[in-house]
Amino acid sequence: MGSSEHAVDVEPHSETRAHAPAAAGALRVATYNAGLAVGVLPHAAERAAPVVQALAALPADLICVQEVWLESHWRELADAAAPRLLHALRPPAARQSITRCTDMEARPVLRCVQRHCGATSEAGLAPCAVRHCGHLVTSLSSGCTECLTRDPLRSLAKVTTECAPAGLHLPAARARGGATYVYGGSYGIGLLTSLDVVEEDFLRFESEQLARGVLYARLRPKSATTDLHVFCTHLTADSRSVAYPARAGSWKSEHARQVRELRVWIGQKAGTTAPVLLIGDLNTGPALAATRVGARVPEQYASFAELGFFNPYLDGPNAARCSFCSANTLNGGRGPGGSLIDHILVRGPLRALGIERVLDDPLELLVGGERLSSHLSDHFGLAATVSFTPAARAPSPRATGSL
Repeated sequence: MGSSEHAVDVEPHSETRAHAPAAAGALRVATYNAGLAVGVLPHAAERAAPVVQALAALPADLICVQEVWLESHWRELADAAAPRLLHALRPPAARQSITRCTDMEARPVLRCVQRHCGATSEAGLAPCAVRHCGHLVTSLSSGCTECLTRDPLRSLAKVTTECAPAGLHLPAARARGGATYVYGGSYGIGLLTSLDVVEEDFLRFESEQLARGVLYARLRPKSATTDLHVFCTHLTADSRSVAYPARAGSWKSEHARQVRELRVWIGQKAGTTAPVLLIGDLNTGPALAATRVGARVPEQYASFAELGFFNPYLDGPNAARCSFCSANTLNGGRGPGGSLIDHILVRGPLRALGIERVLDDPLELLVGGERLSSHLSDHFGLAATVSFTPAARAPSPRATGSL
């Protein structure tokens, strides 16, 4: 392991099945933000099973996933993909200490949830609680907030038992520094691969509300003469609808700091000439007028070009369509365009033989006995076939924001 703050568990599965790559000497690589933000995005609990099924069936040698926040969802995905993708890498939660609420903190929150959501199913409890009682969270200690949000699929009885046992008057919670993380400090990211894992590591970023970091793996493809360096991450979004909780800084400055640290770490782990894949939801991207794609902090996106990264999706046959799209049912379902923030970036002796948008079809969900139109996630995925054979490339114009 490397010397970074957190180690990464590599969990081998005993059952394997041969999986042929797309072409001799080529690898199939995918990235997907699964959008399984229970309590935040619509029908996340109901979408989990279709997401797991779709990812397990996706023909790939390597998949970087984001927003698989709950450990139960990750375990289901790793088990379903195990016949093809032997290794499942995931960083441990940012905080694993047991925290609780004081009796005084818990009473108004739990009474509010009981009053408004007592008859709601476990899958619907978190969205209901956020809708009716979310305003009470601002007065809670960090430990209490972490306990209440650790697993949004718990029953109200279990939340009460774990966070404020009935009749127990807990001592006042001690104030502590640092950010308050939801989902139990889960980073939400993971790497599934059939390739041999030579080294794995993890770099934690300083962040607010959601734990952020980058997962690194040095992989050894059977047909290659050199190792492949993979960086899988989900960077902070420059949110305009949520106030930044810290006294200093902003979502944009937090994102910029993460990009700087990521750039340095890529150099430390992979040098300047080795084959590198940077994949995931980078929450940054170019403006592409032809497809009505709006820019997201384009100065950070352009900074990856300084490290020699190339974005094959911009030169592909799909005319660089959005990955986070207005027409997606979970984003309102109307209007053209969106943004391109999910990426497969390549560097060094690598070239993409083909790249496409995937997992973008609508589906029907059965929610409370009612059939609803939805998508698997609020993001669409990308899949690319990459080869170690170098190819000459003309530089993309910096004015378009392409890499």
